[in-house]
Amino acid sequence: MRILYHHRTRAEDGSAVHIRSLQAAFRTLGHEVLEVGPTAGKETTRGRSIPLPGLVREVLELGYDRASRGRIARAGADFRPDLVYDRHALGSTVALDAGRRLDVPVFIEVNAPLVDEVSETRGLMLKGSFRRRERRLLEGADRVCAVSTVLADRLVELGADRSRIILTPNGVDLDRYTVEDRGEGLRSGWEIEGQLVIGLTGFIRSWHRLDLLVEACAAAGAHRFHLAIAGEGPARADAEAAAARAGVSSSFPGVLEHAAVPGFLAACDVCIVAAATPYASPLKLFEYMAAGRAVLAPDQPNMTEHLAHEDNAWLFQKGDVASLAAGLDALASDPDLRGRLGAAARAAVVERDLTWEGNARRVLASLEGPT
Repeated sequence: MRILYHHRTRAEDGSAVHIRSLQAAFRTLGHEVLEVGPTAGKETTRGRSIPLPGLVREVLELGYDRASRGRIARAGADFRPDLVYDRHALGSTVALDAGRRLDVPVFIEVNAPLVDEVSETRGLMLKGSFRRRERRLLEGADRVCAVSTVLADRLVELGADRSRIILTPNGVDLDRYTVEDRGEGLRSGWEIEGQLVIGLTGFIRSWHRLDLLVEACAAAGAHRFHLAIAGEGPARADAEAAAARAGVSSSFPGVLEHAAVPGFLAACDVCIVAAATPYASPLKLFEYMAAGRAVLAPDQPNMTEHLAHEDNAWLFQKGDVASLAAGLDALASDPDLRGRLGAAARAAVVERDLTWEGNARRVLASLEGPT
């Protein structure tokens, strides 16, 4: 099968990992993939984008389709795909239009209710225009790939036909994670004798609630814990300062190359999702699970799709310092519990095929009939 994979992503972050990994999974399963997007065949970047006035940025986002229509049309004519697969971007319907012209199925991968999310985070002056395009896309796609059940329910409200929705959460390349690796090289440099190492990866924004994590560590006994936070972002400096004030030892190694993530996680005793948007499918969660780490996460529906308290994770009440501190105490006090939870987490990835190839299989299987 020939798959035309379209996206509008430029940055080197979790979304880029998702794009590369799913394409690789399709290829591993024997399919030909042509990538069409701003960075196809190029190196992506971690550089910051140039800030633009709100209205200018929105006009450019809405104008992306016109600018890229010729490129995707030429690619489609030359490649003659059997499927158009699109990673949904705000205001873009160009892949849907291309698929209709080529008379092939169009699958839209949705990672967030973007109109609502962007409206809440930075505001949208042209919200009505974006909303109309979003509805057209959700109503017109042959399949809508949603990363969580919570998101799927929201997409139905926004116009998607539930019978056309398939669940494709973020995934992991399981073969890259060897549970026997303990990351001793990293641990030896952290000065962590007798401390529980709590790991976290990813971008650091205020809503990731590292303040909550620091406060919970202090409540459970600051001297017992070492925070290993791999990532950058606007809340990093505040998190470092909060840890120092609370007397919680910490390491902030910055952004890791994705190939270095397995070794980093192997050096941690516990890995945490301190906070997550209610519809998200955090990439870090599946990497934590594949690494066989004991996972701490908030007790909310998009987490409990994959985690069960004291079965394959320790769940705490969302936003509650005392609840998180109790979880930290339980895991620090019981290495057997940590080992059991970590082994069960990895087993869940295997049993439920929470991998990139698993997602590729689910996508392709849905071509054969109703979801």
